[in-house]
Amino acid sequence: MSELGALLKKARIERGITLEQLQDITKIRKRYLEAIEEGEFNVLPGSFYARAFIKSYAEAVGLNPDEIVRLYRGAIPETEPPALQLETVRAKSKSKAFARTDKIARWAATLLVLFFFVLIAAIIYHFVLSNQDGGQNHLADDPPLTDRTNTADTGSESGNTPDPDTAPPETTPEDEEEPAPPDPELLYVTTDGTTHIYNVTNAASVVLELSMTESDCWVWVKKGGSDGEEIAQKTYRKGETITWEVEDSAYIRLGFPRGVTLKVNGIAVEKERLNTENPINLQFNLLTQTP
Repeated sequence: MSELGALLKKARIERGITLEQLQDITKIRKRYLEAIEEGEFNVLPGSFYARAFIKSYAEAVGLNPDEIVRLYRGAIPETEPPALQLETVRAKSKSKAFARTDKIARWAATLLVLFFFVLIAAIIYHFVLSNQDGGQNHLADDPPLTDRTNTADTGSESGNTPDPDTAPPETTPEDEEEPAPPDPELLYVTTDGTTHIYNVTNAASVVLELSMTESDCWVWVKKGGSDGEEIAQKTYRKGETITWEVEDSAYIRLGFPRGVTLKVNGIAVEKERLNTENPINLQFNLLTQTP
């Protein structure tokens, strides 16, 4: 357990809050909360979530989130832009593809050499056997060498086929590693009045990360849609960052959109959609992939 995780866990226990209760308060999955306490940040869905999750945890147990982040900056993974993560995944995929191609080429070359030696051995074997049966006086009556070669290849009259002990071993390619899951995508669909509608794909849930960058902002978050279950309704202060994870579609209403930055599964919502002082609504529809 890391020093940061021990501090957060101690504060939670002193306040008498269980992990299940903390999950309901922060809307962060219990396994992610446990990973934060154990210092296992690699379990989190991405490095850009670590800072937001830790700040939400600290605020829920009565600690100053900004102070916690400042004190343990070295222990918290640096936020890596989603674009950089995508390039890293692509580079790894290309490297694996090249390695597999090289391995197949080596197998093919080995198989070709084995087949060549087996073919030569079969020709020699057939030639020696023919000489023993017919004697040297019948060499003129023997079929041409090319005919004997074809007979050895097809295994017809003499029944001479390559020795199974010298046949090339059957080879099966090594199990290929499963490809890395695709990165989440945020696709703008349409605007209906004051509601901007998006689709979220390649994700198991909708993760909203809201930062009050320029001013206070009143926020209303619901599960599903505008008539769904309420998750949060509060005025957040300038400088605060809050994260919600919704295992379904999500709806959010912003009282002063121009003063905030909103990310969905690590992807920033276009600034021009938020560049207004009037309240707006955003609907994020979670599309699950079907086999």
